[in-house]
Amino acid sequence: MASHLPVGETWIVVASQSQARFFRYLGVKSGLKLVEKIQHPDGRLQDREIATDRAGRTFASFGHGNRSAYSEEHGPHEEVALDFARSLADKLRVAHGRNEFRALMLVAESRFLGMLKSCLDEQTRKSLVATLDREYHQKSSSELSRKVDEYLVAA
Repeated sequence: MASHLPVGETWIVVASQSQARFFRYLGVKSGLKLVEKIQHPDGRLQDREIATDRAGRTFASFGHGNRSAYSEEHGPHEEVALDFARSLADKLRVAHGRNEFRALMLVAESRFLGMLKSCLDEQTRKSLVATLDREYHQKSSSELSRKVDEYLVAA
């Protein structure tokens, strides 16, 4: 399934809880074209760096002060990551609605990959053709392209 990704119509999202890069797939050995890079510095915060202003609400101790409710099953750090996953899923929903891509591949470490997948709306989820449980967010575009090619050839 993954080896038949539509060229130019596939987006590959490489994400972590602190950043995401959206690429357009140009084909095996043709590379990837960066569509957008999103930084999320709050994703690097530790629980002790996320202050609370009242029970059940958090905000980053620096930065934009994004607030979110959290439950006892999710700590502040996990809620910050989940908020980022939701915002990425929303960007994907909008782009998919505009027919900017037909197929989608997600690349992230397992915990964040699960968060991101769970936040996708039904239509965007239907476009998901491949996932790769790897921490490739620090790799250069050319190195990432080689890793994606290796994955697609092995699939």
